[in-house]
Amino acid sequence: MESTEFGWDELLDRIEMGNVIPVIGQGLYWVRTEENKDVLLYRHLADRLAQTMGHPSPEQSNHAFSKMVLQYLKERSNDYLGLRKFLIEELSSLYPIPEGPLWKLSRIKPFSLFINTTYDHFLEQILNSIRIYPTEVLYHTHKEKRTDRVTPQMSDNLKDSRGSLLLHIYGSAAKNMVPAYTENDMLETVVEFQKDMDKEPRNPLFQALKEKSLLFIGCGYDDWLSRFFIRTIANEPYQPPSDLLKRRYICDDFEAPNLGELEPFLKSHYSHVFFSRDHKGFVNRLFDKVKNEHIIPEEEFPDTAFISFHGKDREIAVRLASELRKDGVKVWLDQSALRPGDRVDETIIKAIDKCTVFIPLISESTKQFQRNEDVVNYHIREWERAYTQHLRGKNPTEIMPVKIDNTDWMYEPFKKKIFISIPGGNSGGDYLKLKESLLRIQNNTRLP
Repeated sequence: MESTEFGWDELLDRIEMGNVIPVIGQGLYWVRTEENKDVLLYRHLADRLAQTMGHPSPEQSNHAFSKMVLQYLKERSNDYLGLRKFLIEELSSLYPIPEGPLWKLSRIKPFSLFINTTYDHFLEQILNSIRIYPTEVLYHTHKEKRTDRVTPQMSDNLKDSRGSLLLHIYGSAAKNMVPAYTENDMLETVVEFQKDMDKEPRNPLFQALKEKSLLFIGCGYDDWLSRFFIRTIANEPYQPPSDLLKRRYICDDFEAPNLGELEPFLKSHYSHVFFSRDHKGFVNRLFDKVKNEHIIPEEEFPDTAFISFHGKDREIAVRLASELRKDGVKVWLDQSALRPGDRVDETIIKAIDKCTVFIPLISESTKQFQRNEDVVNYHIREWERAYTQHLRGKNPTEIMPVKIDNTDWMYEPFKKKIFISIPGGNSGGDYLKLKESLLRIQNNTRLP
């Protein structure tokens, strides 16, 4: 139930000034199964682990997942590799709920740094579907006891809400062999993280954590761990903050034996507390309260697909784009009358860099006019740009070549890509496969 003392006005002021960092826990991770059921992700994973071991589903608990992971590792001789494989397979069959709480938090412009306490990549994927610049990601590696380095680009993202920086403080199932799954490992991780903060006081990430307010949502920590985590991540284990910017806002349902003892402790550490099991409701209220100018409008979301073509294939490109748009796919297509004689200008470069999928149209025209020393073909420059960005881990996250005639040619860097055949750009051939793939990516429904 919401406390009448909860500081909504102060929280909103701090958010709009860019002085709040969301710390996001399992309570916000609602997903949709292939059976079209909405479930709490880590509760679902705990149940699936129990089924795998032949155990009954665990009792309702904020840390049911951590407890089942501990049981799994005990029974299977610390088989972290098997656990990792299991989790990656399970995550691949689940879908983030469209327009859910993570989606709404990602649309709040002043949030440029996110702390994630889960092990999946759903938040990163959602951020990339909303923000023009790709999300930079850091990991605190539990066993190696270190935090990834902050690059100059990441530092810029801390100051620029067009992009975002995401820290997986407990690691990731896909990235790290041994994330901090259990409560004991989580405790060790936070201790090591604080040591990193002490060693590098000028690190922009650590400076931001020290200077800004923290908004804990859905972390669901037990009493002892909540006290430790809240004090340690702010790098102030022994005294309350002297700088009011360090105020914490906490929306959670702590598993404390005596909430009467926990709440005064939190308030004594400059925390506004919102006790609630309805984390989605809290985020919905927050989203509705933030002023419109601080919400990223849908028209500014990255386009799903960029269609790149040679000038002789313009008619086919327009036809394919029209079909996809009718089916609800967001498409960027340069329809300038000057193409391909004009330069690849800044507008086109930005469109390539912010698209999710790059679609080069492959044809006899592209074979005939492929780059040589005497001819400049601007579609090849677009392809080079997209491929370079792809190799760097930037957008586009996917390259899907589409053959529009019977050519046997393929641009060399794309030869290892699976191509789709759509003769003439009509809705025949592999069009349905392309459309469904693009809609799935656009709706942010699957892990990459």
